[in-house]
Amino acid sequence: MNAGLNYVLKKMLHMQIGCHVSISGSIDKAVDNAVERKCSAFQIFTRNPRGWNAKELTKEDIANFKSKLKESKIERLATCAHMPYLPNLASPKVEGFEKSVKTLIDEIERCSQLGIPYLVTHLGSHLGTGEEGGIKRLVEGLSRAGKTSKDVMILLENTAGQKNSVGSDFKQLGEIFNQLKSNKILYSEIILFGKHTYKFNGKLFTWEEYVNNVKTTDGLHQFQLMI
Repeated sequence: MNAGLNYVLKKMLHMQIGCHVSISGSIDKAVDNAVERKCSAFQIFTRNPRGWNAKELTKEDIANFKSKLKESKIERLATCAHMPYLPNLASPKVEGFEKSVKTLIDEIERCSQLGIPYLVTHLGSHLGTGEEGGIKRLVEGLSRAGKTSKDVMILLENTAGQKNSVGSDFKQLGEIFNQLKSNKILYSEIILFGKHTYKFNGKLFTWEEYVNNVKTTDGLHQFQLMI
């Protein structure tokens, strides 16, 4: 059997599978929705994903979410949250950038309150001002958020190569991590969305090709690929 396929199949035997679930009604409903769908993992928005303002999590919200999660068979480490859509961490617009960083820090706090260990974020758009500046601003925003003492890991979602987007290819992702490393920010990992990678590259990578791209890209070679 192909070594890469054999590795993937072995991992699949222990894979936690889930989906993005709604928090409509109250945030603890997310656990109900995940259990109803027989998930062993799930992702949520902790707030309205299409607005800047967020309703504060009450002590009751937090207690109910944690209680239901504990009663379910879903491990806490198999939960994650996703940043709302409006923030742009690569934005050259000062007001928009500052609001984006504040939202990221707020979301880290909300995840910490709920006991959610991972927060997924888009990498943003440089809005036509250039890749170098976009990456610099992204790294600044992540570095500021990384100074929080919360035990939450930020997961960077690769993009599909939309116009002016940051983080579409392995080289860009490597540069982002090199700069984070120089800032002593090592709390981030990468989520490689196969759909996004396919759209940008125009092909589906085999497992061996993924491994080779990570191992040969400066800034990424120290990472382990996990499935």
